[in-house]
Amino acid sequence: MYDDGNEILEMRSHIDRLTPFIEEQSKKITDDSSFAERFAFVMNQSALASKKAHLKELAKNNIKEFIELHLTGENVGVGTAPLESVTGFLGNFQNFFYRTAQSIQYGNSSSNAVPNGIKISAELQFEALRAGSIKVLLSGKSPEISLFDCEEYGTYDSLFAETVSKVFDVLSQPTADLAIEKIAGLGVYSFKAYKDLVSSIVDNRLNVDGLWYPICGETRKYECQTEVLRGFIPVLEKVRQETDFVTLVGTFTAINSESKRFRYKTESGKSISGTFSEKTKSKLKKLRVSPLDEISYETEFRKDNVIVDATEQIKESWTLLNAVPLQTQDDK
Repeated sequence: MYDDGNEILEMRSHIDRLTPFIEEQSKKITDDSSFAERFAFVMNQSALASKKAHLKELAKNNIKEFIELHLTGENVGVGTAPLESVTGFLGNFQNFFYRTAQSIQYGNSSSNAVPNGIKISAELQFEALRAGSIKVLLSGKSPEISLFDCEEYGTYDSLFAETVSKVFDVLSQPTADLAIEKIAGLGVYSFKAYKDLVSSIVDNRLNVDGLWYPICGETRKYECQTEVLRGFIPVLEKVRQETDFVTLVGTFTAINSESKRFRYKTESGKSISGTFSEKTKSKLKKLRVSPLDEISYETEFRKDNVIVDATEQIKESWTLLNAVPLQTQDDK
């Protein structure tokens, strides 16, 4: 597993570097190009095709995505670091990963327990230690799709991939306010998990560079610097969450099942927008809810307010829980 996993990542890196070079080279090849220039272009094309074929062959036996975490800092040497620092960080990273997946799948859950289904889909597995300081290679326990070939292995749509994307998005924010805005709708336990993760990075004086090698698209990165995150702590400590469950009557003006987002207009004219979970998506599909039907619905929402005490700034988020039609198409 160690050899195959590292070889896959090295091959992917070579392809990512070679592809734009060949694209630029192709623009310069004309009828006036010399034999040497044409020969070099053909050889590079052949090398790229060979690397892609080799990667595809490797991926058949390694149907998984990889996350690479590179740890540096005051207490981190070349391949050495205090065990407590590394395990503390990785434990908090896994917990935040769980909570983010739980929010995506079930909405803003108030449950303290992580469902077993989430643990199966979002549990990270240790793959290898790579060369250079402390580089930890992680993958999903139950990968749903392969590393490389989108067309062969189907649509890029999995809980694991969506979770990685959201986790990287939150961790990449340069300010506490922007991070809070991203995490506002994930629920109280997700917010606590994020605070614990930030604290573990700062307390252990770590810098963390993350790389995600997705099945489609370019490699994604994030950076967490101790000195930057140190400024997050006072803000995060002064954040509180208030949750309320609200039932309203109105109509849907937009529903996007792919992004799991909605827009809703109440009978009083107030516009609401927010997200819904995979579970709620199934309910909406069963009811055939559509903005085109112009039917009124008695709709249940979870309303979360994230309040920053220092500024009294309130970030409001809405999660759609259920919808019951008050009329049918035949009644209209």
